[in-house]
Amino acid sequence: MPDANPTPIALAARPVLQALEEAAEALARRATALRDTLATRERRIATLEEQLAQAEARLLLEMMHAEGLAAQATELAAIGTEAANIPTGAHYADGTPKTRLTAVYEAAFDAKGHELGVERPESFRAD
Repeated sequence: MPDANPTPIALAARPVLQALEEAAEALARRATALRDTLATRERRIATLEEQLAQAEARLLLEMMHAEGLAAQATELAAIGTEAANIPTGAHYADGTPKTRLTAVYEAAFDAKGHELGVERPESFRAD
């Protein structure tokens, strides 16, 4: 309950106290807004980091694929089309025989994957 007979000092301090309370409330609102902004930015950063990781994974896969195709092209130029289609004795999971070019592709794909730090590059190939 307010003092019925405030002192002159208390009367003089009221506007200052009111201004301080208003400043504290304004700071609290600003702190809340800044926390909200920070949370929004942290969510955006997490989303961008996930997108970057996916893009990097796709890039690694494309680099391995390009290496496999380049090795096939080199092999094909060296041995000719007839020899390239000779079965190797290995088969895909569906039973289709793998050719010499397939073996060349897989070896180059896997080697590039290991070079790029991919632990099991074969898990990214068709089998």
